[in-house]
Amino acid sequence: LFRSLIQSVYHGDNVACSVTMTAMAGNLLMVSLASQVAGVDLSWGVWFAAGIVPGMLSTLMIPLLLYKIFSPDL
Repeated sequence: LFRSLIQSVYHGDNVACSVTMTAMAGNLLMVSLASQVAGVDLSWGVWFAAGIVPGMLSTLMIPLLLYKIFSPDL
């Protein structure tokens, strides 16, 4: 039971961190790298708009997938 719950929380946190630009330091490093290398300026709104659809799909699909892999036992 705890293994499936821990996996769900861990993967849900990863999805939440990928959707918002300021949720994780790696995201800000990628914004800096995109600006320096490719000349692409990313704002918070652009990052959020690009990440909301994959984030919502992941939020819906990951618990179902984890339920099949780590089915909770009582």
